[in-house]
Amino acid sequence: MPNLKKNFLYNTIYQLLLIILPLITAPYVARVLGASNLGIYSYTYSVAYYFLLLAKLGIDNYGSRTIARVRDDREKFLSTFWSLFFLQMLLAVIAIIFYFLYITFINHQYNVIFLIQSLWVIGALFDINWLFYGLERFKIIVTRNSILKFISFFLIIFCVKTRQDLWVYTLIMAGSSLSGFIVIWPIFLKDTRLVIPKPKLVFSHLKPLFVLFIPVIAISFFTLFNKIILKGIAGTTQVGFYEAAEKIVIAPKGIISALGMVMLPRISSLGFTTAEMKQKKKYIDFSIIFSLILSFPCAFGLISVNYPLTVHLFGVPFRSSAILLAGLAITLPLYAWGNVVRSLILLPSENDRPYVVSVVLGAVVNIGTNLVLIPSLGALGAVVASILSEATLSIYQTLATRRSISYSPYFKIILWLLFISLIMLMSVYALGHLGSSIAILLLQIVAGGAVFVTLLYAYLRFSKDKMIIAFRIELQKMLPIKVF
Repeated sequence: MPNLKKNFLYNTIYQLLLIILPLITAPYVARVLGASNLGIYSYTYSVAYYFLLLAKLGIDNYGSRTIARVRDDREKFLSTFWSLFFLQMLLAVIAIIFYFLYITFINHQYNVIFLIQSLWVIGALFDINWLFYGLERFKIIVTRNSILKFISFFLIIFCVKTRQDLWVYTLIMAGSSLSGFIVIWPIFLKDTRLVIPKPKLVFSHLKPLFVLFIPVIAISFFTLFNKIILKGIAGTTQVGFYEAAEKIVIAPKGIISALGMVMLPRISSLGFTTAEMKQKKKYIDFSIIFSLILSFPCAFGLISVNYPLTVHLFGVPFRSSAILLAGLAITLPLYAWGNVVRSLILLPSENDRPYVVSVVLGAVVNIGTNLVLIPSLGALGAVVASILSEATLSIYQTLATRRSISYSPYFKIILWLLFISLIMLMSVYALGHLGSSIAILLLQIVAGGAVFVTLLYAYLRFSKDKMIIAFRIELQKMLPIKVF
């Protein structure tokens, strides 16, 4: 059985890397390319990514879940993998053809950038990350991604020098993604053999894949389609402001989602005996509390330093992104909660219907709010749409699963975390009156973190709540030194 602690550690280290490197590259790129060019990149990427989603058709979650269930039976594993991959190849070829038809006959702007972005879609031919997630071999994925991130980092710093280098930046980003998918194949082929699956087996995956494709497309409205609407109504500069704020929020989101990626295959591999059901509940309790503990300080921390952080990272021209950052930060606790519910409760149990309904409903809310608010509020309207759609998603999924798990014990924990986070926010705000320099910003971040950690430790250490006591015991097992 793969080591759960190590897998989470690998993913956490990688997500921390995703925080550190963008703190350098994102401000640099924003200053070199400017808000308009950043908006062009974000817009063209969003369009290309829709074709990538079409090519993959929900295989990330379905493939990981399916492989986790057959990984101990070698022959069944091989037939399952190759049948999934052959279907993925077929879908990828169709998506690539439609993408090139689009950029040839329909698109009339940014032709060179759109052509380079095609590398994202072509990458669908080689992407088998879902296989390694299902096998819980996270070290391979993390090592590969970390190396490529460092290579991309240095290429951006040394090759992107002027506003005319938008195509260079696009090539680095899209090319590194494609390279990452290709380099992992020799590792897999070394330990396997080709199995030609029967067409019936290949297409047997189509229906469940399509079911999970609906939420994938719907979720993309929260993150991608709003940029396309924003560009059409308000222009690329507004997209650039939104993109800058989103780049900061994506970092803590990555750490939160790392837990779901690790836990999904593990819970999917468990059966329905009394002991296994207890183990599932144990994983769910730990994951919800841990995700909330991560999301609340990140959300309130970003809100408390939204203006100085934005200006120091991206420059004064991006000061309009500050209010957008504060708004997007509100989505973090909502995302953390919803991520655990769907990744650890809905998907492993193949309870796909409420998952599909919730994200479709969230997408409808997102589109409607965007169309109503963007004409008058610009990027801020897209932020409001993100908050409402994320809330819709989380609330519906919670209501849909309330019979299988009692959520009431978590609400008391949420109130405690809210109280601790508010104290942290007030202390950070108070320090902000000392000035607006980088030194003051760093002092605010360090002091805010110290306040939250101190109060959180006191809560975890002295709480008599049975759920908190169980969480404390499990957390101590993950720590290298005795803390509690």
